[in-house]
Amino acid sequence: MEVRRPRSPWLIPLKASHLQMFLVLAYTKQGID
Repeated sequence: MEVRRPRSPWLIPLKASHLQMFLVLAYTKQGID
């Protein structure tokens, strides 16, 4: 019996939020300079 679930469903939103954070950070950094 395998209780492990595929990480795909969890990994995709995580990646998206990570990318969004990076974009926001880069955008704010540009605005400050």
